[in-house]
Amino acid sequence: MKKQTLVAAALALAAAPAFGQTYDNGGMDPQSGGCSGGQYSAIEVPGTIYGNNTIVSTYHQADDFTVPGGQNWSPTQLRWYLYQTNSPSNEPIVAVYIQLWQGSQADMLAGTATLVGGDMTTNRLISSTFSNIYRTNTVPSDCARAIKEVKVDMSWAGSLGPGQYWIEIGSDGNPSYSGPWANHKVPRDLNNDNSIYFQVGLGWTVNVDAGYGAGWDYPYKLDYTTGGGYTVNVTGTCPGQVRLTWSGAQPNKQQAVVFARNTGAFVVPGGPCAGTQLGLGTNQLQVYATIGTGSGTGGVNATVNSGACRGYVQLVTIAGSPCATSNVKQLP
Repeated sequence: MKKQTLVAAALALAAAPAFGQTYDNGGMDPQSGGCSGGQYSAIEVPGTIYGNNTIVSTYHQADDFTVPGGQNWSPTQLRWYLYQTNSPSNEPIVAVYIQLWQGSQADMLAGTATLVGGDMTTNRLISSTFSNIYRTNTVPSDCARAIKEVKVDMSWAGSLGPGQYWIEIGSDGNPSYSGPWANHKVPRDLNNDNSIYFQVGLGWTVNVDAGYGAGWDYPYKLDYTTGGGYTVNVTGTCPGQVRLTWSGAQPNKQQAVVFARNTGAFVVPGGPCAGTQLGLGTNQLQVYATIGTGSGTGGVNATVNSGACRGYVQLVTIAGSPCATSNVKQLP
C-alpha cells in the first residue's frame, strides 16, 4: 500500500457518523491533603475494604457495562486502577490480563455467559503510571497504597452489539509487595453496584462488603468508537503477507487504512475529517492509500515490513462528515 502523510490523507477523507467516546464507570472522589501533597480516596464508612486481589494466578475482578440498543461499540483502550501495598509511587504494575464476557450477572455466576474474547495469559498492558491518588482509611496522609492508572489495549475486542458485558481483569506486579489490588469506586451506589470476583479453581462470587452488607463497583473508563458494526480483521504473518478483511462498511465508497504503533484517541486536526476521533495514538501515525469498500464486505492483501509488526490498523470510510471508523486491530 502506498503511504501518504496524515495531513494529505485527512484532506481526502470524509465520512458517515462515528464518534470516539468514553464509558465512565465512576471515579474515586479524590480529596486534597494526601501523602506528600497528593490526593487520597478514602474507604466509605462503615465499609472496611481498601481493595480486592487481582493477582492473576489466584483472583480476578469483574465489572459490567451495557451497550445500548441500536449501537455498536468498538473498544480501543481500558483505564483501570490498581495498587500494591507499600510499593513506591513510581513502581509500575507489570502485567494486566483481560477477558470480555457477554451476559447478565446471573449468567456470569452460573458460568453460562459468552466469552467474547481475551485470555488470562496475554499481557495487554500499554502503560502504568501513578494517578497521584492514594487509597486510605481514616488517615488521609497514609502513603502505603499509591494507586496506578493502567492503560490496557482493548482493540482485540472487535465490534460489540447491544447487551450487557463484563470486563474480567487479572494482573501481576512486583512480588516484593502484596497485590496488585483493585480499589473501589467512591462514592458507591448501594442499589446498583454489582461487581463480582473469580477465585481460580472455584468460580464466580458476588462482591459484598461486610460493613455495608452490599457490593461495590470499580472506577474504570472504557474508550470506544461507534461505527454501526463497521469492523476490520487481520490475518497472515508479519513481516510478510497479511490480509485485511472488513464488513459493515458503506457500499461503493472509498476507505483509508490508518496505521499507528499504539492505540489511543487521536482526533483528526483538519480537512473534511476534522474532529473525528480515531482509536489510535500518535506513535508513527500514518494513513495509507484509500481502497474501495465494495459491497460493504471485502478484503485486500498487503506486504508488511518488520517495522510495522504488532502495530495497529483502523479503517475510515470516505462518505460524509464526520468520518465513520472501524474497530482497531493489531497486526500479527
